[in-house]
Order: sequence, then structure tokens, then C-alpha cells
Amino acid sequence: MPRCLQTQPVVFLLIVSLIGPGCSSPLFLGQSPDPSAAALNFDDSDDVGRVRLVGDLAATYGMAGLRVESVALVTQLPGTGSDPPPSPMREQLIKEMQTHNVKASRDTLADTRTAMVVVRGVIPPGARKGDTFDVEVSNPPRSKTKSLRGGFLMQSRMREHKLLGRSLRDGHVVALAKGEIIVDAFFEGSDDQSNETHGRVLGAGIVQRSRPLGLYIVDDYASVRTSAAIGTAINNRFHHFDRGTKKGVANPTRDNVVELVVHPRYRNNLGRYLTVIRNIPV
Repeated sequence: MPRCLQTQPVVFLLIVSLIGPGCSSPLFLGQSPDPSAAALNFDDSDDVGRVRLVGDLAATYGMAGLRVESVALVTQLPGTGSDPPPSPMREQLIKEMQTHNVKASRDTLADTRTAMVVVRGVIPPGARKGDTFDVEVSNPPRSKTKSLRGGFLMQSRMREHKLLGRSLRDGHVVALAKGEIIVDAFFEGSDDQSNETHGRVLGAGIVQRSRPLGLYIVDDYASVRTSAAIGTAINNRFHHFDRGTKKGVANPTRDNVVELVVHPRYRNNLGRYLTVIRNIPV
């Protein structure tokens, strides 16, 4: 027998002894692939096995500020106020004053120590009940009020207004506002008379209804399982304290909705907060 043929059984036995009975050597992976190894080398173009981010599955909602306004009464003016001319705003203010048990409302409006004003503000996205915001105060059209300097804005119920068809409709009361007015002339001088009749009240608005903020899961992925998974992933990253109780910021309410509470650290940087959340892996 030739020498090469005599050595083959020895070489074969040596290979078998190195491989072992399980046949797990890389020499045999082409015949028996390892699922775990295949998962680590998936094709980027294949969705199977790809790590999903929150932003891949859902879009944010409630990111727009809510504009609110009201007609209100300013008092404590040093004779620079005026009696507002007849208008729907005047009648609206009289009704508002009557709900606050203000007697002789028409005589009160005629006093030069008072003035009718328009109050406007924007409630930021994600605002919770009790949060505060700044409001602007200005003269309404045809007002003869000379200055709002030193005035005090009486409590005003602020609402959202929408134009439906040809009619302007009032929404529910979403904020209250009152406080001392700082006129623009305090910062910009009195050269422009409008600076005396326009100002703001810092932190005067108090939110009465929390504004919804959250994630809307796209239809292709909407399910209770996906909603719960997103909520868990976010809560593993962020939490807050509610009356001393630790809670996650995410609350899955439906199969396609996850409500969010703004983390205190990002209260003044909401865009950054949502960017971080959208990049959390699920």
C-alpha cells in the first residue's frame, strides 16, 4: 500500500478528535449554521433583527403652543383709564364682571381709574395644571386709555378661540390670569405712545388644564405590545416624582398612543427632550 494512503486514516482521526462529537468547528458552519452568529451579521437592508428606535415607530403630537385670550379689567390706574365704547367686547366684559359679583359694573367701567384690555398668551406644549406663563395686555380697538402704567390686571378667564365658519367660538377656560402690569415703556421708553398702552404680566397665567403631549404610533406598528414596549423603554431612561412617588414619564394609554410627561430637566428645552426620546432603542 502506498505511504500516502496509509496516513489518511490517522489524519482523519486527528481532525475528528480536534472537532469533537458536536461538529461545532467553523469547518462545518456551512452545513449547520449557528442562529446566534447569523443574527449578528444581518443585512442592513433587511428589517429582520434591526434595532428599532422610538422615532422609527412613532411620531410626536401636541408640540404646538396653545394661543388663549380674554377681555379683562385693569384697576388702580392714576386717572389714565377710560370708559370703553359700546362693543361686543364691552358686553362680554360686563358679563364676566357679573360672574365675579362686581356690582355697578357699568359705573366701574366709566371710572378713569379702570380700563378694558385684551389679554393674550401662549400655553407651551406639555404644560401641566398649575404651571405658569407670561401674558400680554393691550388696549382694544378705539380705546381712549392713555396708559396702563401702574395698573393691576383683575382675574381673567382665558380661553381658546376658533373661527368656525363665519363665527368666532369660545372654548373652555384653560387658564386664569391676574397681576401687576409692566408696560413696554419701562424698557423701551415713552417716545412711542403705544408703549404705554401695551405691557405684560410675568407669570400671571396659571394653566387650568394640562396639555397633552406624547407619541402617536404609526399604523404599521400599532399594537398593545408595541405601545407597552415603547413605554417601558422610555421609563427605563426617564422618571419623575408625583407627590413623592416615583413614576415613569411615559404612559401607554392605547395601542397607538403613549402619553408623555415633560421631565423637569427639559422643562425649558422641549425640543431636546423629544429628540432624546425619539432616539431611545426599543
